[in-house]
Amino acid sequence: MNTQPPIPKPVIIPPDSADVIEFYPGNEVRFRITGEQTNGRLELFDRVAPAGETLADMHLHLDTTETFRVLEGTVELSLGTEIRELGPGGLVIVPPGLPHAMRNRTDQRVVMQIMFTPARNHPKFFHDLKEEWPGLQGRNQALTDRLRREFGGFTCDPHGHPLDGLPA
Repeated sequence: MNTQPPIPKPVIIPPDSADVIEFYPGNEVRFRITGEQTNGRLELFDRVAPAGETLADMHLHLDTTETFRVLEGTVELSLGTEIRELGPGGLVIVPPGLPHAMRNRTDQRVVMQIMFTPARNHPKFFHDLKEEWPGLQGRNQALTDRLRREFGGFTCDPHGHPLDGLPA
């Protein structure tokens, strides 16, 4: 009887293989690694946003760590009560429970790589967002809030207080 554990298999992602969701030209999400590929351990995607775009308003996650790495451009991050600008190569690790927001306040596009540990099925989050809010025209805060709650997040006011309160 063999008592050796099975040898794990690597996840190898070629550079040109990504599931891309385009909301409108210049605003897209490129999924590099999904939770399905990592047994829920992590997911990794690129977020591309044009000049002047809010990538995410103030929100928090209860049980996931979110890591941001700026690949191109400059992004403004609100981290609790602190506001920081990060350029290419900048890295931020946001622990669970810390309210945060991301904005591109420049006249150039921004590209960020975002990793969630554990994975929260962001491919479904963004597919649902696109299906229910084509082109992201205007502001659909009720939809954003509902989808965040479904995927373990909560929209916050500008001071970082959850709008609907946190679960007990």
